[in-house]
Amino acid sequence: WGAARALAFNHGFAEAHEELLEWGCSACGVERDLWEDLMEESALSVTQQEELITYSDQQMYFLTLLPELDDGKDRAWRMVVEKYPSDLEAKMNAAMRLISRSTNVRTHPIQPMRRQAEELLWEVMDTNSTLAALHHYVIHALEDYEPLMALDSASEVGTLAPLSPHLTHMGGHIFFIVGESSGAAGESLLVDKMYLHRYAVHPLCHWEYLHNGAYLVDALSMTGRLQIGLEVALEISLPENILPPSPSLYPLSLTPTESTGSAHYFYQALRSLAHLYLPHALWSDAVAALSSVASLLEAEVSLSSCCADAFLFADAVLEYCRGRAALASGDLSDAAHNLRLMQEAVADMAPFVREYDEYVSSNHLGLQVRAKVLEAWIEHRTGGDGVGAMRQAVDMEAALPSVEPPLLVRSTLRELGEMLVDSAVAADGEAAAELREGAREAYEAALELQPDEPFVLHGLATLYLAAGEALADEYYAAFLDQWRDADRDALAR
Repeated sequence: WGAARALAFNHGFAEAHEELLEWGCSACGVERDLWEDLMEESALSVTQQEELITYSDQQMYFLTLLPELDDGKDRAWRMVVEKYPSDLEAKMNAAMRLISRSTNVRTHPIQPMRRQAEELLWEVMDTNSTLAALHHYVIHALEDYEPLMALDSASEVGTLAPLSPHLTHMGGHIFFIVGESSGAAGESLLVDKMYLHRYAVHPLCHWEYLHNGAYLVDALSMTGRLQIGLEVALEISLPENILPPSPSLYPLSLTPTESTGSAHYFYQALRSLAHLYLPHALWSDAVAALSSVASLLEAEVSLSSCCADAFLFADAVLEYCRGRAALASGDLSDAAHNLRLMQEAVADMAPFVREYDEYVSSNHLGLQVRAKVLEAWIEHRTGGDGVGAMRQAVDMEAALPSVEPPLLVRSTLRELGEMLVDSAVAADGEAAAELREGAREAYEAALELQPDEPFVLHGLATLYLAAGEALADEYYAAFLDQWRDADRDALAR
């Protein structure tokens, strides 16, 4: 079973090589030495590998269950676990099925299926804690609800499979969420590039190249490493890395009206340059970079006609950045115009959204949050109830599904804290104190969701420094720890 998945991931390679071994180990519970025996003693074809695994007793039992079960593979896997309680592969596959079927909204209660998945994974942990697959799935099980509990797995998974692009990247899921962004900025993209070069694979046939790169850009931005972040963002946004040399290379179909499959590539590539600059409020830099890349891509082989939804997404993000840039320069009229254009792009994107998927509909929801944030800042600058509008944005973000990589790199709680601090500057006495206390509460709430988020730590340090409190030193030291490798220009800002 793991062999079939490994070969599917490696798009048809049947020869033995290290990357396949490591992905196979990550996809199931088989010991590495057994994989080495399998791959080195015989050069099996894909079909032979599938037959070898499929016709094991466990798999035959699993296959016979499928037609009889209304709730599909999830229940089938649980029944395999019950019949073969010592089968680690079955337990981990059952856990992953349960994880994928459970609702993943971080602010919601943990779903029963997610708890069942955790229980299965802890059983495997008690038996053999050296399996890459185990730590891979522990990360997925806990990242939405209890990411701090997965820190050990995040540290371990890449060392168990150092040649696997996906596994070297997986620790970044946890490091980024908990704010240990320096840990997320690892070597995963280098491993990806080695893999692509060694087997002459186009990035589209290894979509995680763009996914891993997008995560890396977010992490580099959060740690103040914009120079290398820009290099990564530009590389994964290049047309030659996104567009196929021939239509037959697209592993997923494209039509003139939708690109839910291609969104794996385009959504992540198109937003990376914006995500690089947004945490730093470098709005004009985001506008310039995103405009340049979007123009390059739109000029290629009728791409915009194939991926209209992705370009509507890019247009909306671009107008958001333009609106924030206009606000920063004091041009409220332009900001309001940009908000209207953004809202139009979001509305035009709606017909592409039919049901939840990880890219089109979730990014559409994320855009609605961004639009509310921009609206709130315009309200704030024009004397309206900006704080009230921003609290609505906070509620909207709390209902977002968890997406990889995260939809927003500037949390609405951070935005609320900054708005309250800004309001306190113009207030006096008790009113100013109440606003600063509200900002502290917003920042603290942000840290509950993303511990050690550098910009929030800096916000708290600044807040406590203004109040003359010793806690300022503690928060600033935590911020500097996250920014220990930051660019000098970023630190100067």
